Formats: sequence, C-alpha cells, structure tokens
Amino acid sequence: MLTSIRGRGTGSITFFLSIFGIMLLVPLFFVPVGAVLSRAFFSDGGRGRLTFAAIGSLLTSSYIWRIISFTLLQALFSTAAALLIGLPGAFLLSHYRFRGRFIIRAVSSIPFVLPSIIVVLGFVVFFGNNGYLNTLLMQLFRLDKPPLRILYTFKAIILAHGFYNFPIVLSIVAGYWEQVNDNTELAAYSLGSNRIRTFLSVTLPKIYPAIFSSAALVFLFCFTSFAIILVLGGGPQFTTIEVEIFRQARVSLDMQSAAGLAIISVAVSSVILLLYILFQSRMRSGTAGFRLSIPAASEINSTPAGAARLAIILYIIGIIVLAAAPIASVVLRSFQAQPTRGAEAVFSLKWYRQLFAAEYGTISLTAEAFKNSFIIAVSAVSIAIPAAVGLSYITKDVFPRKPFIPELLFMMPLAVSSIILGLGYFFLSSFADRLPIDRLLMVGAHAIITLPFILRSVLPALQNMRPSYTAASLSLGAGPVRTFFSIELPMLKNAVISGAVFAVAISLGEINATLMLAAEQTITIPLLLYRLIGSYNFYAACAVGTLLILLCTGLFSLFEYLRDKL
Repeated sequence: MLTSIRGRGTGSITFFLSIFGIMLLVPLFFVPVGAVLSRAFFSDGGRGRLTFAAIGSLLTSSYIWRIISFTLLQALFSTAAALLIGLPGAFLLSHYRFRGRFIIRAVSSIPFVLPSIIVVLGFVVFFGNNGYLNTLLMQLFRLDKPPLRILYTFKAIILAHGFYNFPIVLSIVAGYWEQVNDNTELAAYSLGSNRIRTFLSVTLPKIYPAIFSSAALVFLFCFTSFAIILVLGGGPQFTTIEVEIFRQARVSLDMQSAAGLAIISVAVSSVILLLYILFQSRMRSGTAGFRLSIPAASEINSTPAGAARLAIILYIIGIIVLAAAPIASVVLRSFQAQPTRGAEAVFSLKWYRQLFAAEYGTISLTAEAFKNSFIIAVSAVSIAIPAAVGLSYITKDVFPRKPFIPELLFMMPLAVSSIILGLGYFFLSSFADRLPIDRLLMVGAHAIITLPFILRSVLPALQNMRPSYTAASLSLGAGPVRTFFSIELPMLKNAVISGAVFAVAISLGEINATLMLAAEQTITIPLLLYRLIGSYNFYAACAVGTLLILLCTGLFSLFEYLRDKL
C-alpha cells in the first residue's frame, strides 16, 4: 500500500512517517478498541467461550433500547439546536459587513475551544436554581422561587449541546457560503423569483454540503457526549450509551455489557463519520473540517439596514447571553465568597489564595493537576504530530482519487468515543497491573484523541501543496531528506503548529478517557474540576475553571494567529 509513497520525491522520510503513523494508530487505537469490542463475544471477562448471549440480551432489553433511543433523540435535537443557532449567524456573516462581526466571531469561538467540563460548570453557575440568571429574574420581578428550572432536565442537555456545538455550524457554513457566487441568485430575482423560492431552489442546493457536513459533525459529537450528559442529565432517565458504558464498566463491573454497548456506539458513529467525510468531499472550498472561525469578509460590501440591522443586534445579544454569559459567570463566581452559609456573596480572592498559598494545603494538588495536564498534553501531541503528517501523506498519495477510504480509517478516533478508548486501555492495563502505567496510557489515549484534529489541519495544506516545488528541489540536486525538511516541511509548518496548539488545548480539557484511566493518586485539571463540582464546591471549581479558561483562550488565540497565516 505504501509503495506509491516510496516512489515519490521525498519517499524515504515520508515513508518512515507513514509507517510511524500506522504503528501508532494500530496498537494505540485499533488494538484497545478491538479489545473492548471482543469482550462482547466472550464470557468470563473475555477469557471464556465464544457466545452471543450478551449481544442478544442487549438487543432484547427494553432498558437498552430506551437508552439507544434517547441517545439518538438527544443528538438529533441537539443538532437541530446547533443549526438553529448557527445558520442565522452564518447567513449574516456571509452576506453583510458590520462592526459587530468580530463580536460574533469572538463569542462563537468561546464554547468550542473550552473543555466540556467548563461548559457544565458555566451552565450550573448561570442557569442553576441559585444561578445568576434566576437571581436576576427574582430580583427584577420580586419572585420567591426561581422561575427557570433548567438544570437536570432534557432542556439543559439540548441547550448545552447547542451552545457547545453551534460554532461548528457557524464556521463551516459561513466560510463556505461566503465563497458561493451569487450570479445565479441575481438571475433568479431578475426572472421574478422571490427570496424564499430563490433560496430553496438556487441557494440551498449550493450550500447543502456545508450544512449537512456540519450537521453530521455536530450529531457525532452530541451522540458521543459524556460529561454534559453525566452532570446536567441528573439521573437515569437521561442516560445515554456512553454514560451507560461507563456505569457498566466502572460501577457494575459488567464488562461484557459495556463491550456490547460499545459495539452499538461504534457502529452508529462510524456511519455518521462516513457521512461527514462524504459531504465534506463535496465541498469545493478549503474552509471545511475543523476551521473554527470565519475568514475576513474583504469582499462583502453589503451594509445592513432596517430588518437586517435589527436581526444582527438581536443575534449578537442572543449569543452573548447563551455563549458568553455562562463563561463570564464562572470568572465572576471565582472572585466571590460567602462569609457565612446564608450570607450574600461578596468580592473575595479567597479561592485564589487557596490555590496559590501553601498554608492552605491545596497548592500541591492544584500544581500537580496543572503539571500533569501539561506533561500529558505536550507528550501526546509530540507523538501525534509525526503520525498525523505520515497519515496525511498516505491519504494524499496512496488513494488520490478516493481519499475518503483512508480518511475514514484515520479519522475513526473521532467516531469512537474516548470513553470506549479509555475502557480499552483499562482492559489492557490489567496485563501490567503492578506497573504505574496509568500516565503512559493517558498519554497514548490523548495522542489518539488529538490525532484527527492535527490530521484535519495538515491534510488540506498537504493537498494544496504544489508538487513542482519538490520536483524543482530534486532536480537541483537536493536529496529526499533535505527536500522534505527544506521545502515541504516549511510549507506545512503553520498547519502543523496550529493543529498542535489546538490539540494541546483539547488534551488539557479531556476528561472522558482520563476519568476511565486515572489512578487515585493521579490528578489532572478536568479531574480536579469534576471532583470540586461533585462536592458542590462551586467557588473553588470556578477559580480552577477560570485558570483553565485563560489557558485555553490563550492557546486558541495562538491557534487563530497561526491559522490565519496559512
């Protein structure tokens, strides 16, 4: 399969990188996932006889079918919510130039770059019964009880998912829509067609690949969501497949049932991932995939007036309330404290003093969490970068006419939830239970989790690279290795660096696999947040969360700066 890479100009080095990518993907992804899935067909923890009893019992269980149905239902409603929030913004950004563009761009970037555990914390602090929104409404209308009871309901899950994923719709659709030629729309208007008919018959057929591509990606993320469901669901009636896998594996210790559920999850996710890749291949623009912000609209000359201006103002206010307010609430709450249990919260640096003052005894735990998270993130991304570059060359050179075939295989870590991946590593760790390898397993899991994001950054840059540069270097006497490092790698540098920075931010906030793998003595930032939220110590959680917000925002700003140089 790799002979075509060997035969290209820089084949020696890219062949090595391709082999490294495969050697990373197989033992760190396909083997642990296979270890999970195979447990569904063997009794006695995977060591007994072959049996289909576990699969049969799952498929005939009304409880499991209720979980499957709810998982699909909440993913469908969550995707619809993300589309309802994101599409109007995509239309406004792709058709008008106005001063508030940067506000939409900045605010819509907030939820996607932040870890899901921060989103959960922000929703609890802002939308909770004692949150800022209910407190404000009670004061304004002189109410005795909170008027909005959103938390721990189906509405909370949909709202959080919509808030967390609408930037995907906004960025993909707006970036694609901006580049659509509007001559056919103008021709339709000149022939007497109204706006609605023109949109349905002319515009929609042009932009549907971007809409369906973003919808498939959002559905995939919502289908495999874990932290939001676990905390905001609030009970068994809102259990999804991923939460049930975690419960069966870590609480009930029923590994066979957990494996059977994993098979169902992987099957559905793989179909959605394939749809995403196929729709993405229909997009002729390079703005598809994980491009997370809107390009500058230098050619958009339409100035909003009347209804359009009102729509822009209302949209900006809406996304500020939905996206910025929960995050701002986390920061604000971190600077408050209650002198007594029933007293009003006042401004205080108490929680930051606890984080940074040794006499409180928490500095070691906090410092350890940040240190562990950084070491794991940097180590994982350092491994994932060369693997992503190698797999990008395979996708480009081995299957130039059907790149979706290797892309589907290499993007499978996106389809398989990190809960399942963590469970696979948990199974494999039993062979070395006397060794302190939990951190090594976490590095491996994080490398696989971040791999698709780096791949989606590097692959478009590689596909757009002109082969004439490589040919010219070789014709002037430069060897393959020198050509790769002096010509090709510098052209990929910005894509590699921006993908790596974004991947570090993802790793810092990853909680699913970490929750499955971390030993009792191992603590990371998301785990520390999860434990503080679980103990209802929201003030301290907000202080840690604020530090993580600043860290991820800085990394994302660096990602944006580097991406704009591509």
